[in-house]
Amino acid sequence: MGDHFLAAIGERMRGVLRDEDFVARIGGDEFVALSSPLRSGVRILPPCCARAFRPP
Repeated sequence: MGDHFLAAIGERMRGVLRDEDFVARIGGDEFVALSSPLRSGVRILPPCCARAFRPP
């Protein structure tokens, strides 16, 4: 069940990121998200990714 939960989190993270961004599970319960910069400057991922952890 744990792996299914973590896979679901990864899918939800992909759902809140842009198509050109990248998310991967790197081990255990650790994920990495790579994002290219926006024209306006720095993009803050934590609030964006936090939506992936909210109940559906």
